[in-house]
Amino acid sequence: MSCLYFQGLSLSNIYQYSVPFLKLVIVSFTNSLQHRICFYTALLLKLRDCIAECLHSNLQTQKKIFSNKFTRSNLFS
Repeated sequence: MSCLYFQGLSLSNIYQYSVPFLKLVIVSFTNSLQHRICFYTALLLKLRDCIAECLHSNLQTQKKIFSNKFTRSNLFS
């Protein structure tokens, strides 16, 4: 049965049907990869913004603590 099935196939038939399929696989993989790269880039940018905001708020807190200590020490000297 399998011999009869493969008798009609030639290299040109295989090429004719396999190349578009391979192109589809490659394009879908490339698109998927691009979407993943975009997603992870956006995620990293969001993470960077969160870290920057956290560091900025910590810096502002440290400045307030330092300025409070400095003014208090000037008041008592």
